[in-house]
Amino acid sequence: ASSTPAAATRTLLGREDEVARVREFLSRCTTECTGGSLYVCGSTGTGKTASVSLCVEELNAAQRKNSPATVALLNGNSFAQPATIYCKLAELFGVNADAASQPESARKALDDLLLSQPRRKQRLFLAVVDEIDQLRAGDRQQEVLYQLFGWACRDAS
Repeated sequence: ASSTPAAATRTLLGREDEVARVREFLSRCTTECTGGSLYVCGSTGTGKTASVSLCVEELNAAQRKNSPATVALLNGNSFAQPATIYCKLAELFGVNADAASQPESARKALDDLLLSQPRRKQRLFLAVVDEIDQLRAGDRQQEVLYQLFGWACRDAS
């Protein structure tokens, strides 16, 4: 009998190379306990969401056996104000409800959560944001995107 999770045997016809790249990225981040960001782009209907979703399912299945990962699956279209994504991430990552109630306090709480733990003892926090380009709306168009990608690139993340 194989010890491979059932999801790992699934494939997306014509997207094997793309799925392999996402798997490799997630594997590297989880085995090395390092932060990182992966931006997947392409035309509508080409399998971006399906490819990433398959890999996240595999990660969830593997993590259930080891230390659990906290995965936040979000869609940029669901946020009227881009900064409110901090509130949702804080909620999904288990931050105190009071701290997660306002975007700025949620952002600060996420800073503490994501950057204060020693790298090798960190729990895996994975944010998958579909339609991330929708978070550019408003006066400070790039701020939320810079913050999200910045967390993944900092030494402590």
